[in-house]
Amino acid sequence: MTLTNETLSEQRVWLASEADKAIAASEVPDGWHERLYDRPSYPWTGPSEERDRYLEGVFPMECAGSNSGRLDIGLNNDVVLEDPFSVADRVRSFWETEGWVTSDVTPPNDYEVYFRADREDGAILGFTASEKGLLIQVMTSCSVNESVGNWMAHEGEKNDSKEEQPTREQVSD
Repeated sequence: MTLTNETLSEQRVWLASEADKAIAASEVPDGWHERLYDRPSYPWTGPSEERDRYLEGVFPMECAGSNSGRLDIGLNNDVVLEDPFSVADRVRSFWETEGWVTSDVTPPNDYEVYFRADREDGAILGFTASEKGLLIQVMTSCSVNESVGNWMAHEGEKNDSKEEQPTREQVSD
């Protein structure tokens, strides 16, 4: 497994950026909300206090042993579309042009299309389209940065996303 040294703040910024890019590629700009089964849902589309609160509450899950972690979010859209599979085609094409390697998670059928996109550093994107709605999944690469591996000690730190975004972009080049 490839490990990075991205900070918790950098990972959160990247999650938001990748989710926003997938939403733009879907051409379904409204109605996205985070996927939480036992809590109230916060709207995602467009910067908002709720969206920021949701991102600040996303914490790492272990990915390569102790002192490492990655973030994972899922965004639902319950809109009923006439052709949800064309939305999936747009997202898949976009991810492929961005250099992601896509593959089907389940064989496409008349009811659902579910595929993923992988990158060399271990980051993963996923997309599901069905008559019931759409789902975007975004998972960061695995980081050994202290703020990720020991996130409880860093909880509540200011997210300096404007300062950290150029750092992440330099690392990915």
